[in-house]
Amino acid sequence: MILVNFNDLQLGFGGFPLFEKINGQIRKGEKIAFIGRNGSGKTTLLQMFNQTLIPDTGSITFSQNLRVSYLSQTVPEESQAGADPDPDLFSFVFEGAGEVGKLLAQYK
Repeated sequence: MILVNFNDLQLGFGGFPLFEKINGQIRKGEKIAFIGRNGSGKTTLLQMFNQTLIPDTGSITFSQNLRVSYLSQTVPEESQAGADPDPDLFSFVFEGAGEVGKLLAQYK
C-alpha cells in the first residue's frame, strides 16, 4: 500500500534550485532515511510532506486517513517545557503530542 507518492518535485530559493524532479513512493511498513550534506534539502522535503512548504512544481499525494507528524529541529519559544530550567527531551516530545503527550508525561 502506497502511503505517500511524490512526482516531479522541484523547489528553489532565490533562483537557485535546491532539488529538481524528485520522484518516489513511501509504502506501508517501509523504513526510510534522508541522507545528505547540510543544505541539500532533507528538512525541506520533510516540510513538504508535512504540508508546511509547497513545492514550486510537482505533486504529493497521501493515502486516505494518513496522519503526518513532524518534530521540528528547533525548540519553540512558546514551549512550556522550555520554561523548565532543566527540561529533558521527553518533555518536548510529550508536549508536541497534545493530550496524549500530557498523559504520557504523567505516566513517566
